[in-house]
Amino acid sequence: MFTFCPACATVFAVKADHLHAAGGRVRCGYCNHLYSVANYLFEEITAARDAAAEHQASGGQAETADAGTLERERQAMQISAGGPAASLSLPGGWQQRTIAWHDVITGAGIGLLILLLGIQWLYFNRTELANDTGWRPTMERFCDFLRCDLPFRVDHVRVALLERDVRKHPRADDALLVNATLVNHADHIQPFPVFVLSFSGLSGKPVAMRYFRPAEYLGDTTAITAGMAPESRADVVLEIEDPGKDAISFQIDFL
Repeated sequence: MFTFCPACATVFAVKADHLHAAGGRVRCGYCNHLYSVANYLFEEITAARDAAAEHQASGGQAETADAGTLERERQAMQISAGGPAASLSLPGGWQQRTIAWHDVITGAGIGLLILLLGIQWLYFNRTELANDTGWRPTMERFCDFLRCDLPFRVDHVRVALLERDVRKHPRADDALLVNATLVNHADHIQPFPVFVLSFSGLSGKPVAMRYFRPAEYLGDTTAITAGMAPESRADVVLEIEDPGKDAISFQIDFL
């Protein structure tokens, strides 16, 4: 059921058990007016709204509370303590709710928190997303906006080894000289890989392995931070300790 306040014409939803407990008198949660709901009770919300509009248009006067009914006034049901934003039941289980400024501010705050959470997720996962071809354009726009550095795409499978050679060092005993040439066949700039050199024995089991970071195998003259441009070459020269006579073969990998 529905009623409207004769003082301010605000429409509210009411229940029969509440009306029985309050003795048929209710207090408007919007303007605090006390009135007998029996004179303003409707089954449908549309009828209540039409009657409220007609009452207000006709300049209808709000009834005045009886000064001798203080106890009944104390027991009167307060409709919508939160004002006209009370829920109104509609057919089909839907509810109509008047939007208040509090709702707008709360919704904006929740939306802002969700936006900040999404930005944080993008920022802390930017390395993985930057390497995804689908996400890459979005991440580039994201970093342009936040003025952040986007990591290079990594595709070390496209780094080829053109030349490689491991031989005795010409001037140092118990040392080896490693020469290799890398080329980036990817269609984009990518970071220099970690250079992995491993030695195996006759049985195929590894007997020695070492990882070399770009700064270790490229030296100071190469612009490491600029990355490997497409089809660019990098020459590697390393002097390493001889792993011994058990090492009969070597292998070079990239990470």
